[in-house]
Amino acid sequence: NKTVPEGSQVAEYLFHKGLFDSIVPRNLKGVLSELFRLHSFFPWK
Repeated sequence: NKTVPEGSQVAEYLFHKGLFDSIVPRNLKGVLSELFRLHSFFPWK
């Protein structure tokens, strides 16, 4: 086991570092399409 610095696993710290998760519905096709469109990757069909 490895010890980590105090506060490094709290939500605010992770959010500040850009690590956060979305709560999305099980049907992810629309969510992925929106994310790819947002980042200009490619459209889903």
